[in-house]
Amino acid sequence: MREPDFETGAASERAEKGTASAADHHLLAVHAYRKGELARALEHNERSRSLGAPVAAPAYLRGLVLREMGRLDEAARAFEEAADAAPDRDRLRAKALSSLGAVRCLEGDPRAALEPLSRACWLR
Repeated sequence: MREPDFETGAASERAEKGTASAADHHLLAVHAYRKGELARALEHNERSRSLGAPVAAPAYLRGLVLREMGRLDEAARAFEEAADAAPDRDRLRAKALSSLGAVRCLEGDPRAALEPLSRACWLR
């Protein structure tokens, strides 16, 4: 889903003024990630978390960004955190587990990928 420019524009204005909420920073993190601005995505993601955003979605986004940056160990930890924080049978939990399995494959350990991928399959 693509967020309208007015939403990101308003969130950017609030961030510049120092009045942005956790949701604003999460929106800006997603927007930066989609634009390939990975360092900026991490900055907004961390600010979102520091302002009390629920853990699962920012942790999942952090995993995506870190995986894209090639920081696979950190990405795996972020996906584990997202999976642990997401409610049971939640779509985000399945996505986090699938992404964790993909990271394990990228690390060259397909056996380690089987457990999270199997758990994700049972959630779908």
